[in-house]
Amino acid sequence: MNISFAKPSLTTSAAIIVPVSSGGKMTRSGTRLDNMSDGALTKAMAHSRFDGKSGQVLSVMAPAGLKTGRVVLMGCGEPKDLDALAAAKAGGRVMGHLADSGETQAAAIAEVPKGCKLDAATFAARLAYGAQLRSYRFDKYRTTQKKEEKPSLNRFGVMCADPTKARAAHKPMAAVADGVFLTRDLVSEPPNVLHPPAYAKEIRKLTRDGLKVEVMGQARLEKMGMGALVGVALGSQHDAQLVIMQWNGAPKRADQQPLAFVGKGVTFDTGGISIKPSAGMEDMK
Repeated sequence: MNISFAKPSLTTSAAIIVPVSSGGKMTRSGTRLDNMSDGALTKAMAHSRFDGKSGQVLSVMAPAGLKTGRVVLMGCGEPKDLDALAAAKAGGRVMGHLADSGETQAAAIAEVPKGCKLDAATFAARLAYGAQLRSYRFDKYRTTQKKEEKPSLNRFGVMCADPTKARAAHKPMAAVADGVFLTRDLVSEPPNVLHPPAYAKEIRKLTRDGLKVEVMGQARLEKMGMGALVGVALGSQHDAQLVIMQWNGAPKRADQQPLAFVGKGVTFDTGGISIKPSAGMEDMK
């Protein structure tokens, strides 16, 4: 998904996403769009159950007077409750709403409702982050999908007063999203593709991002006396692997201690396929 930031424009041909607070209260740009379309947005809300509650989404198709073919009303709830997490969820919801709608581009207006504690740049960055996370799909093995079955949306823009500041705020979030996508890709691969050596190979690629990666093979694990791990691996044609990743990029501080995460990666588990006779079966013979 292509994520971008730009100055607000109400004449775009992309689908325009408008934040709406509880009670159907629109921001300044939303009100302008409503006036330009001769009240099409307020009329759509009046004839639906949409009133701006958090989680609600309403598409207004082909509003007269606007270049866009669709205005999406994005419910944000009470402004005081619109925090960073709620903003990301809102971005994810509209992404899900538009992903296979036929639209190829969308542009969200990141104007903060009155009473919201978020600044406009953070609101914009979090909307983009939520949309980016929601755009994930694992279609590697979906080789028979027809064009009309695939997602249509490929560009998600966020319009705000200070796109440079919003872009900078989104940068670390985009890195987190990339990490989430990598994890989901690895989880989604079948075990005949992602076995321990293949997994270790994928992790080694992270060295290009500055990580130090060490892979211990089965011979070394046996020498270290890690019998439990080696014993489990004997049930596979692939050797066990122990992967150690180190990130030494944090600033050096005397009071800062190293942080370690220990995880167990299982590429295939046969623990649930054993056939065990239940009590009483011997009596049935």
